[in-house]
Amino acid sequence: MLARIDSIRTDGGTQSRDGIDQATVEAFADAMHNGDRFPPIEIMHDGTAYWLVDGFHRVRAALFLGMDTIEANVTQGTQQDAAWASCGANKTHGLRRTNADKRRAVTRALTLRPDWSDRKIAEHVGVGHVLVSKMRGEMTVHKEQSAIPAPARTGRDGRTINTANIGARNQAARPKAEPAPEYDDCIEISTDPEVIRKNVEESNAREWRGYASFVREYLERIDHTHPAGAAELAALADWIYQRLEA
Repeated sequence: MLARIDSIRTDGGTQSRDGIDQATVEAFADAMHNGDRFPPIEIMHDGTAYWLVDGFHRVRAALFLGMDTIEANVTQGTQQDAAWASCGANKTHGLRRTNADKRRAVTRALTLRPDWSDRKIAEHVGVGHVLVSKMRGEMTVHKEQSAIPAPARTGRDGRTINTANIGARNQAARPKAEPAPEYDDCIEISTDPEVIRKNVEESNAREWRGYASFVREYLERIDHTHPAGAAELAALADWIYQRLEA
């Protein structure tokens, strides 16, 4: 359907990105002006207001061109429903999310669903569960959300468990992991040696050492029974050591 742009609310905390990228807005505007068709934006209607869920850059581009309407998919839902849905927006399409975008989306998701497990939150947002766990801890330390972490969490299988003592017995014996914040969500894909090697080789000069250091530390902690094979992972760790020392 065509939605009137002046009826769409963008001020309800439903923007999961850290900010608007003006270059993207201008690029979208140029494409629209040239007749390119864009996917409909996503809106939730609570009976009174229309809350924008996905399509902030497209709306800005349309406004830049002076358009009055824009193609939209409209579903029923509250402002909070829209905020929750927006946490999972752009994980598979649109402008690639920055690390700041991911952290903002995780923070919003944890605030809205504090009783959900790290893995369940990660699945919705489209990030690694390690990043969710780190963000949950930071939010607790800074007391940004008193309900986090909740003593009971609901997992992907629907079961609710008490998490008050998880890891307490082995905490003293377990080495504390300190991955670089920029690469927290890389742990989900860094078990594939080819992916690791490719990421290290393609990282730019400013960031590759941080990524390589993070992966090296992760490889040192990984279970030797991992399908990739202990020998292959050890060889990859040696290769990373050589690059770090060069």
